[in-house]
Amino acid sequence: MTRVTGASRGLPPDQSDESRTPARPDADAVTVARGSGWPAGVAGAVAALGATAIVWVAFLVLPALVWFTAENSGAFNDSVLVVAAQAFWAAQGLPVALGDVTITLLPWGWAIVIAVILFASGRWAGRVSSAAGLIPTAIVVSAATAVYCALGLGLAWFIGPPAPAPGRLLLTGVILGGVCLTLGVKSYQGQLRQTVQKIPRNILHCVAAGLTGFLVWVVAGGVLVGVAAVGVAMAPGGSGSGPIAAFGGLDVGGLVAVTAIAVGYLPVAIGWAVSYGLGVGFAPIAEATVSPFSALALPELPALPYFTMMPVPPPPGAAALPLVGVLAGVLAAGLLRRRNLRGVHLVVGSLLSLMVSAVLLLGLLIAASGDLGSNRLAGIGPHVVSAVGVACLLWVLGYLIVVVPTLWSDHAHQNDEAWHDHERNAPAGRKLRYVQRD
Repeated sequence: MTRVTGASRGLPPDQSDESRTPARPDADAVTVARGSGWPAGVAGAVAALGATAIVWVAFLVLPALVWFTAENSGAFNDSVLVVAAQAFWAAQGLPVALGDVTITLLPWGWAIVIAVILFASGRWAGRVSSAAGLIPTAIVVSAATAVYCALGLGLAWFIGPPAPAPGRLLLTGVILGGVCLTLGVKSYQGQLRQTVQKIPRNILHCVAAGLTGFLVWVVAGGVLVGVAAVGVAMAPGGSGSGPIAAFGGLDVGGLVAVTAIAVGYLPVAIGWAVSYGLGVGFAPIAEATVSPFSALALPELPALPYFTMMPVPPPPGAAALPLVGVLAGVLAAGLLRRRNLRGVHLVVGSLLSLMVSAVLLLGLLIAASGDLGSNRLAGIGPHVVSAVGVACLLWVLGYLIVVVPTLWSDHAHQNDEAWHDHERNAPAGRKLRYVQRD
């Protein structure tokens, strides 16, 4: 069979099929083009320097603003630098020591901001460098991680005793910096998508369903936090008016500091709200628990963000919040069903997605637990084990609402098809007897 082309039809070369089809770039040409970029080690070092400079400036501006706008602040001294350094370490997931008290309930919102900056720096390093293979990419990431860790250790040496141990600083820098920078470089090279495409499709469906079940609770927790904030801000009086009034008397630096703290502890507040929505509740102080089924009065709480939003007594309809977990299970199982998982595959996929949701929720609740001080502020946060157990029960109920009817309908459909196949394969005389009997 002869292939008909534009040239064989008498067309000029510029109108042939070959000329109209754009040629894919050759791999060697791409490598040569990348070879004109920065050296891999230089690109990684510059990326780490830029990311660290942005983060340090951001964390230094806030304490400096609070210091200069406060009354009787005095001259700028080392205490501002110590506060900025401690905020930077807390944002990387390291406990902060304030005198005899160690704070382990950390502002994970700041850690997310640092991770995004490092990720963007990794993408920039991948764009400007000649990293087109495994070894150049490893050089970029190694150089960037080494510079990031070295700057962190230098800051700890400059600040002195309040700094965490060098081993913990190095481990945190390697994990946070190495992972985010690697993902950034791989993302620019398009290798993240290639890696995801190599994962079996059914596994991806299970992970997506588990992530859906978890994100439903995260969105619900964010909505609860937003509703509580609006309710406290618009309330004409009540227990929240005192702290709100105190915040209203702050100057510009104080308001910026409160806003930054609120952003940093937003993931913690969402974890508390998720535990509240599950019906288990959380402990804002050591000797009290806030839940939709508890109307106990709370003692006086610190004038800190999110402590002014305690839903005490429970608002109307709060007892129905656990139904969100059932809805999350229904949505996750529905996603698996839409991906044409049937029978045993649907059951196994539901179990795997349930495990993904439980692990993600466990991580969120653990991150939302810890010490914010001593005495009453020690060991606060959600009741992790009880909350995860209740969430799994609600998810299972939602899964059953979708999985059981699906399995029943599939079984009935298979029986119907088997009956029709049996009728088609029956002898002609037997079919005639059935017709005469009817």
